[in-house]
Parts: sequence; C-alpha cells; structure tokens
Amino acid sequence: MRLEIFNVGHGAAALTVADNNNLVLFDCGHDSDGFRPSVYLPQRWRAVQQLVVSHYDSDHVSDLANLRARMPIERVLSNPTISINEIRRLKLQEGALTPGMAALLEMKSSFGPGAVEADLAGIRIPYFCLAY
Repeated sequence: MRLEIFNVGHGAAALTVADNNNLVLFDCGHDSDGFRPSVYLPQRWRAVQQLVVSHYDSDHVSDLANLRARMPIERVLSNPTISINEIRRLKLQEGALTPGMAALLEMKSSFGPGAVEADLAGIRIPYFCLAY
C-alpha cells in the first residue's frame, strides 16, 4: 500500500493506493500552482474506487467536477448525518455552488445514502461523525 499526500495549500487531497491498485482519494482539492487530481490521477489510473470527503468545505472538493469528467468515481464516503438538501441550503447561503460542490451533491444524490465504512483490498475506512 502507498500513501501520497498532495500539497494543495488551502484544502486537502491525499491518495491511498492499495496493493491491488485500487485508489482511495481523500478529498479532492487543488492548488493555484497547477496541481490538480484531475490531471495527475488519469495519467496513472483508470478509476477511483472510493472518494472520502472529510467535510463539506468547498476547497476540499474544488477539483471534483474536473476529476469526475475525466475518470469514474465508483463510491463516495462522507458524513451521513447531514442531508443533501441541508448541505445545498448551507452552501447557497455562501453564494452560488462551486462546480466541485455541485458535483459532490449530484454524486451523493445518484449514489444514495451509502455506507459509513468502506473496505478496499484491506484498507478499512470507517467514517466517524458527530450526530447533533
């Protein structure tokens, strides 16, 4: 297994590559100096098996619309305690939805509620969140 942590400035992006070459992408931020997961990942792999979204700040999904256009993302793991409608309402209070946030909300809608844990080739990813 290999872990790559990308320097994206404000936001986050990290990649775990399992021994079977499955990808787990943690957040999908990019930097202003040119690093984008949407450019880096498709040069090396064909799909992202799991996207883990740590939280719903736009900078953590800033390159998601571009990545999604360039390669399949098979599953999304994110905080299940907040509804898609509530995320949308909160984000619209800040202004228009960013392309990355719009992509995330659409993915969450099409994938359904999803699980709170993933296991990909021995990489176990539980998602812990506070329920208020």
